[in-house]
Amino acid sequence: MKEAERRVAEMRAERDQAFELVEQMKEHVSDVDALIDSWIEEFEIQLSQDGTRTHDALPESIKKILADAVALQKQAKGLGKR
Repeated sequence: MKEAERRVAEMRAERDQAFELVEQMKEHVSDVDALIDSWIEEFEIQLSQDGTRTHDALPESIKKILADAVALQKQAKGLGKR
């Protein structure tokens, strides 16, 4: 009986750690959302007909950073779902 109670306590602690990690990731995604929104505004990025965001005047390095950030944002949003 004591062993079962100990194991339940361990599992609860693991669950709590997992929930804390999810909350941290949600906060990070929110921060990234705000950053992307600021980039969209600053660089006057437009939403194209196919749903992608474009701005031809952006340097390729910034286009890659923006694409990577959007991909990470989508991935992180999927992790927070239960």
